[in-house]
Amino acid sequence: MPRPPRRLDIEAEADKLVDKISEQMADERLVLVLSGGAPHSPLMAGAVAALYNEMAGASFDAIYSAGGGALVGLLLVAPRSGDPGQALRKLLDMGIADPIYRMLPLGYKAFVKPGPFVRPFLEYARIFKERSRHRPRFRAAVIALLKAWGGPTWAVKPRLGDFDADDPDQRLYDDWVDLVFTALAPTTLTPWSTGLCEPLPFLEELIDFEALRDPKKVRSAFYVNAYNLTKGFPQLFTKPQITPARVRAALAFPFIYPPAHIDGDFYTEGAHHDPVLLPQGHDPRFPFGSKDPEAMEWFRLIKKVYTEKLVARRQARALAASDGGPMPTIVYIDILGNLSDMLLRPAESLWDAYGLSIITPIVALARKDLAHFKTVDQQEVFLGGYRLLEMAFKFPSRKRRILDWSYSNLCDLWDIGYDAGQTFWNANRATLTPLLRPPERQLDVSRASRSRQPGVSRSR
Repeated sequence: MPRPPRRLDIEAEADKLVDKISEQMADERLVLVLSGGAPHSPLMAGAVAALYNEMAGASFDAIYSAGGGALVGLLLVAPRSGDPGQALRKLLDMGIADPIYRMLPLGYKAFVKPGPFVRPFLEYARIFKERSRHRPRFRAAVIALLKAWGGPTWAVKPRLGDFDADDPDQRLYDDWVDLVFTALAPTTLTPWSTGLCEPLPFLEELIDFEALRDPKKVRSAFYVNAYNLTKGFPQLFTKPQITPARVRAALAFPFIYPPAHIDGDFYTEGAHHDPVLLPQGHDPRFPFGSKDPEAMEWFRLIKKVYTEKLVARRQARALAASDGGPMPTIVYIDILGNLSDMLLRPAESLWDAYGLSIITPIVALARKDLAHFKTVDQQEVFLGGYRLLEMAFKFPSRKRRILDWSYSNLCDLWDIGYDAGQTFWNANRATLTPLLRPPERQLDVSRASRSRQPGVSRSR
């Protein structure tokens, strides 16, 4: 007697999903997850740089990113400079010399005001720096005046690699020149503008997008989320789809950046809605992940049959002598969850209150994202198929100025992240090593060994 048509449909749908999930987990055995949190991206960058060094350049199978984590992930796999360690280290250049930041606590190097004249003015600033190198008295007078107003600065050398010794006076002078020319540049910002800043004008200088889309150069799968304002749902961009415009869309935080307009739709930052992008079923019936009610309604119908078939598939593979292997693993770097004690606090100033108003709700969303993954995706979709390894960050003290864009704070965050990455690798070396892919690019072993020497950092 033939089965009812509904049963046949359920089995067919279950078979398709089992094939998709099995293929996905076979291809993505070692996954790196990078959360949002642009003000603390050096913390994440330091951790990723440490992992890259300890892994001797070996790559992850897939990288899932949201918000600021997208930029860190792209610097790892497709840096314009060709060296991921040095590219990640460039994030520290967004920091403002401490004497200036004490007087004017604005991250004007990371957040550039809009207008067609800003970039030419910044080019003039570069020329002015070069020409004023031959005017030592002028430079000395400027530096002395800035220190008299803003206090001292220190030489710092964050960990990783052979970087030039830090010259705090040079950095102070250069940042002052950038401030002057940034202030002088005319802007198109008006009360009717939809965002305060130009969205990531330096992006193409950091990321090699042609290399990213070349599977021979970048073998890791890459995912970044954005929110489609026009259609009202989150959207996942995969590696072939990732362009400068889509990266800017994925980081278009409301009010700071205007919504990105791509192919007739408006987009805003995905981390504003899902600050942690974790693996989800790559199936057409899961277009928006397991948070989509319609997708989950379909999944509930086939769940029983799907579970039976996926368990049977795994048991059959386990019996095959040539198909044994380590458990797929997620390296989970969530800086928002790690910083909750320092971010969920009373404000110390109006500017601090503004920064906290942005971060506080995202911290809560990050916790919910992880809880949802553990209870739904991991248990129901992947059937516990992933091992989740969470990286912890240890702070020597409770940093109340952790939202600062000062150079000293960014360097401290880098060093804390680098320590966390090394500690994580040492604790999980045996688990991660069998999962590593061969290096995509050769790592200079002599440089890597030197980079493991302790750097000079000073807590401020």
